[in-house]
Amino acid sequence: GWTPVSASAYGFKRSTEAGAYWLAPLESMKYDFFNNPRIGEQHQLYMPAMDLRGGDAIDVFFDYAYAQRSAQNNDRLELKVTADCGQNWLTVFSKSGTALATTGPTAGAEYVPDAADFSQWQTAQVALPGMNQGEVILKFEVTNDNGNALYIDNINVVQRLPSSVPEISGTMGFQAFPVPAKDALT
Repeated sequence: GWTPVSASAYGFKRSTEAGAYWLAPLESMKYDFFNNPRIGEQHQLYMPAMDLRGGDAIDVFFDYAYAQRSAQNNDRLELKVTADCGQNWLTVFSKSGTALATTGPTAGAEYVPDAADFSQWQTAQVALPGMNQGEVILKFEVTNDNGNALYIDNINVVQRLPSSVPEISGTMGFQAFPVPAKDALT
């Protein structure tokens, strides 16, 4: 249900090259700064609207991995939230350049997180102040500086002590792993 918005052929894509902490399935969202020559170009990835009325504080958790091409690249990742259909956006997460990097620069080739090095992934926890509302939309927004690849995985919106849970109609799919399981499923 995510909606990518891109001004060009470059944008968010589904990747099967890597997943956070190498948990199955190996899937994530990828933004390819490495092959995008358009400096300053922005791309967005919108989450479907959520009803977050009631309950306590709301947090978003997500995992990400990113390498600069060189220490001079300032690719930017932002997480923004709105409760008024996008008329006003609140930036709740913003990192760029070395602050965004989860590993050292990778100059010669497109970056793919190393399966043997879990430290290349970081988990962000971001508060959504004042977003206990009926039509909350999240978006990831990137600004290109022709650095290297960015991967985002395991996005979770958590509301503590919700006062109600809205009914979901229609068909839903679930994936559980590992199969077979002994003590726990994810």
